[in-house]
Amino acid sequence: MNQNILYVAADFSIAKPAISTLYGDELKFAVFPQKIDSFTEDRLRTVGVEVTNRNLDPVDTKDPGHIMELTKRYTNAADMITAYLMSFDADKIIFSSEGLSYASKGRMTLELAGAKYVLLSALWSAGVTDIITYSPTTIKSTAGCAGKGKGKDDMIAAFKAQDPKNEFMRRMKDNDTFFRKKTAYIHTIDDIVDSY
Repeated sequence: MNQNILYVAADFSIAKPAISTLYGDELKFAVFPQKIDSFTEDRLRTVGVEVTNRNLDPVDTKDPGHIMELTKRYTNAADMITAYLMSFDADKIIFSSEGLSYASKGRMTLELAGAKYVLLSALWSAGVTDIITYSPTTIKSTAGCAGKGKGKDDMIAAFKAQDPKNEFMRRMKDNDTFFRKKTAYIHTIDDIVDSY
């Protein structure tokens, strides 16, 4: 029996979660940023990237209620991502994402771990039970970017070297200035690339 399988790769972050989906032969990208400007949103939409701009200001971590606000935001983002994935007519969803780095430490790492748990819990509750976590080193090695001193620019270069499978990839390969403000890439580009 043939199944319609949706393959999902996620670069899950607190501020700019991004996912790549492969359904049949169609590769799509989607982002769920905390907040991006209209220029960025327009550029992404023009090349077929699904954008859910949450339009949220940063949380004041000095506010005593900030943990509750963060938890609410994690839950909301997880629900949005889950709803997006459920909108595909798939018989099965295989979800993969990057795990936490062993070198990570501090409050942000704990927050990211909590946010990721909320997302995985939402997916599991929706029936997504094929969940895979890869180490950051494995992902970088697969992209050919695991060497010392390699970073975001190397991941973007590896992405641009791929055969384009959709308009976003074509534009990145042929004219990445479309996604730049002055010399810097617009927000979410590195997240989309990392999800792929």
